[in-house]
This record gives sequence, C-alpha cells and structure tokens, in this order.
Amino acid sequence: MKKILFLIIVIFYSQSLFAGATSSVQLGNTSDIKSDEIYEIISGFSIFPSAYRQDKNKGFGLDFSINNIIGEIVGSRTKKKQTEFTNPVMMSIVTLTGKWSFLKETNKKPAMSVGTLFSMAFDLGNEINSDVDYQDINRSSTSLGFFLNVGKTIKKSKITLGFVSSGYSKIFSNYIQYYDSKDAAIIYSGLNFDYKKIKFNLEIIKPLDSEQSPFIINLRPLKKLPILVFSFINTNQGKSILAIINLRIPVYPPYTSDDLKKRNEKFKEKENFKNNQKKVKNIKLDF
Repeated sequence: MKKILFLIIVIFYSQSLFAGATSSVQLGNTSDIKSDEIYEIISGFSIFPSAYRQDKNKGFGLDFSINNIIGEIVGSRTKKKQTEFTNPVMMSIVTLTGKWSFLKETNKKPAMSVGTLFSMAFDLGNEINSDVDYQDINRSSTSLGFFLNVGKTIKKSKITLGFVSSGYSKIFSNYIQYYDSKDAAIIYSGLNFDYKKIKFNLEIIKPLDSEQSPFIINLRPLKKLPILVFSFINTNQGKSILAIINLRIPVYPPYTSDDLKKRNEKFKEKENFKNNQKKVKNIKLDF
C-alpha cells in the first residue's frame, strides 16, 4: 500500500504543486506567458545557489526553496542484500539563501557571489526513522553554512563552482534513512544547460567526509517536469535514487510586471520567428 501511495504522490503532487506555484508568482496580465518561461530560475539549483542573482546584476539576492523528499525509487544498503523499491522518506527541507553578488559577469570576467544558507527539516510522515537498522542516527533538524562561488556562461548554459563551509552537510541525514552525515565542508558544481530544445539543471555535490565518502547528483528536467528532481545519493552505507519535489522562488529581486512583460514579448518573438521559418520552407517546397 505504501508503494502505491508513493507513486501517486510523485505523479499527482508534482503537477498540482507546479500549477499552484505558477499562479502564485504571476503578476498582471500574463495569460500568454508559458510556465517554462517564468521558471527559468538561474539564481540556484536544487540545493545550492548559483553565482548569479535572478536579474544577473550585482547586489543582494534572496531565495526561498523547498525540497520535499518523497522517497526512494530504487536503492540498496550495505547491511542488507536485497534491493529497495519505492521506499517512502517524506521529509521537507526548507531553505533560505542570502547572497551578495559582488562581481558581474562579462566576456572576460566570471560572476562571483558570497553568502549564507539556512535550512530546516520537517518530518511529513514519520518514515525517516522507520528502518530499525538506522534509528540511532542523530539527524539534525537545522543547518547553517557559508558559501563562495564563481560562475561563467558558455553560450546559453551557465556553470557554477562553489564551496560551502562545514556545518551545513549535517542536513543531508534527512534525505535517506541510512545516511549518517557528518560535519564536513562541501564542494559543488551546478549546470544550467540550455541548448536548442534541451534544458535541464545538473548539480553535483561532494561533502568532504572521509568516513561516509558521500556524493550527491541532482538532475532536474526543465521542460516536462520542471519541479521534479531525480537525486542519486551514494555513501558507504548505501546508494539510492530519490524522487524530490523542488521549488525555488527568487524573493529578491522579485519578478515584476515589467519582467513578465519582457518575457512575454521574448516568447512571442520566438513564436513569430518559428512561424516565419515554416513559411519560408513551404515557399521553397512550392517551387
């Protein structure tokens, strides 16, 4: 029964949450704006921030993000021989990220920012301690970290490399039952990939923890499922692929009516260009 419920939550909750979030950030007359245009978030990835503010300018930026960890799609444990399928986790990680972008990207210079992030973990279903083999793990409900990162745009894609101070990594013990995360510094990289019709976010996280030897890879498709993240976690205690519902909202600088108007105009220009290309092709075929 839990496995059936797990699959229903992943499919239904991802769609309903995205629809509600889209309506909550629209301002003014924005009926022609597509959801994937609004959610071109460049200020951060699934967990960590990028080197950019949402408007790409220098100055203070503030993001609010939620990671609802639905559960494990498939995984294995060091202590057990069998493979785990659709194992619920039901944890929510709420994060507030503040940063100062002190270097604006140019052709010769990268973007750079420094800041702090604070996260709180909330138990949504009393599943994180359901496995008797891992009930003695001390799971931190809060974590604080300071970060420094650098970013560069290559064509339309943006790459970020970053460092996070020790202390923040303890929050990762809330992602899966067997992960006993230790206090360790973190290095990470993020990619906002944008090439033709292919768009996705990729985040690679390496806590410098010699005891658990963990690393995390987060992949978020941006076309069909823009808030669903597939997360791969590997530690000495096990490895898993998780389903996570992720929502990141740039609180400051916020979206304004002018921002949405410009995005609307940009979208219409793209559509007109595509239509004109089709007309040219049809003319050539007629000849």
